[in-house]
Amino acid sequence: MSNFGSGIFYTILGRYGNFLINLGVTAALARLISPAEFGVVALLQIFTGLFQIISNSGLAAAVVQNNSLTDEDTNAIYSFSVLFAGVVSLVIPLVGLGLMLYKQDMVYLKASVFMMATVYLISITSVPNAVLMRQLKFNILAYTQLLNIIVSGIVSVTLAFAGFGVFAILTGTLTATLTDFVLKFFITNIQWAGIHGKSIYKVKSFAINILSADIIKYLTSNIDNFIVSSMFGSVALANYAKSYQLIKYPQFMIGGVFSSVLVPVLRQKQDDLAYIHNFYTKVNEFVAWISFSVSGFMVVHANEIILFVFGRQWGTAVTPFTYLALAVGTQILISLLFPMFEVLGQTKIMVNLNIVNVFLSLSLMIVGLFTHSLSLFALTVAVGIILNYFIDYFVFNIRVLHSGWRKSIVDVKMLIVPIVFSAVLGVILILFKKFVGEYTQSPFLLILSDGILFLIVLLVAMKLFGILNSLFNLLWK
Repeated sequence: MSNFGSGIFYTILGRYGNFLINLGVTAALARLISPAEFGVVALLQIFTGLFQIISNSGLAAAVVQNNSLTDEDTNAIYSFSVLFAGVVSLVIPLVGLGLMLYKQDMVYLKASVFMMATVYLISITSVPNAVLMRQLKFNILAYTQLLNIIVSGIVSVTLAFAGFGVFAILTGTLTATLTDFVLKFFITNIQWAGIHGKSIYKVKSFAINILSADIIKYLTSNIDNFIVSSMFGSVALANYAKSYQLIKYPQFMIGGVFSSVLVPVLRQKQDDLAYIHNFYTKVNEFVAWISFSVSGFMVVHANEIILFVFGRQWGTAVTPFTYLALAVGTQILISLLFPMFEVLGQTKIMVNLNIVNVFLSLSLMIVGLFTHSLSLFALTVAVGIILNYFIDYFVFNIRVLHSGWRKSIVDVKMLIVPIVFSAVLGVILILFKKFVGEYTQSPFLLILSDGILFLIVLLVAMKLFGILNSLFNLLWK
């Protein structure tokens, strides 16, 4: 098995195990904790996620991508990250204080203290995590990921049963991040080495561009939460956040499996554009078949998915989720595209693209805001994701791979077949769902029955079109 194949195997093991455990934990917590309490966490995460990106400062990505770094450089970068993350994390309680005064609720300040510790631990674990990726130790990354979600789930659900509410979620997350840090710190044997300007300088430009791109992407993907919270209220935010959380799962489980492996595996091929183009095109085509089909499945079964995962109290999240699910296919493909900019060191172009994405997404959100409908607002968010992908795809092909317009159009045409197939598959699933619905109204059984049919039809189609053979060659050669 190739390094790429090994990476995919262990990443699937970690991510899918994480998903299944997290699905059970989320379903339990959704029944034990109210939407309003989830809204507290969702609002704070808008800010803490940004501080987490800043405290990481693009260093982890630089450690993975840069082939010239020595162990001494890595230790120096880690030392810098520990100090910088500490300074940034101290700002989080100030945000909690501001929210407490604005919302007139002490819970925001208390929760911010938990999140401060969590963000700091995540940030100082990023460089050890990058070292493991650089060394292609995907097995260790998978096993620690599974251990962390188990620890988090046990703590969160236990405390939720005991009536700790929002602090059950926060304590579970904090415990898991502490476990993750301790394990990876000792496994990598990373050392405190003081801060050396020479080592930081090696990754400065790349890290700054990654940091800028990550901040812009984060603002793009979270400004909708802020708008919903301000204009529609905390309960609407909880419904919207739950909907958005569900459409992120396919990105995490499908796109994330490949994107997390691409940079460490392809970094040795940075100067071979022909190889990079061929490799990316094959991976992108395979993922497109799955991602667009999953998008269709989620649209057809939006009601059943919401009811099964979160319960009937979250029924108002069904329509926003349906609209957001339309963008799942392109959202997954975007997660494959941006790591390719990192592989080839074209992070400046990536930053500029993200600025364009922000303006387009924000413009569409403003249109959605004027509809005074949470569901239509979700639709404008979905349209923004779809348009941004095709803009980014053409820029990558033309500016980075130097493919030209004709070649780029030919490449994008490969998406037509999987898009058409997903539409046909959606019709089949609707008809089969109606048939099964005559015998049961159980959300679980409806999802299960259509899910089995979905897998069979998708695998047969991918085999007939030669997509599975193409992937097999990538995994084993």
